[in-house]
Amino acid sequence: MALRRRFGLVIFIILMGSVIGGLLGELFGLFLPEGPVKSFLTKYIRIGFSPIHMDLRILTLTFGFFIRFNFLSILFMIILSYLLKWVY
Repeated sequence: MALRRRFGLVIFIILMGSVIGGLLGELFGLFLPEGPVKSFLTKYIRIGFSPIHMDLRILTLTFGFFIRFNFLSILFMIILSYLLKWVY
């Protein structure tokens, strides 16, 4: 039971690091002037698959999933994972 709770906490911390870092990367992209720093912080890697459409005559389903990682989201995932080691 404790292992399951800890695994859930680790996944939650990693996702929160990704979200916080992604938001900060987008905010920096809005306020930084054009240049190499802005392009470095706002460049992202997109992982996932394109939407798949299924027409079942009665019901139409669309499935798709993408995750975007930028430098700050990866950095915050690492930082929060390190802090998790100290706290938990």
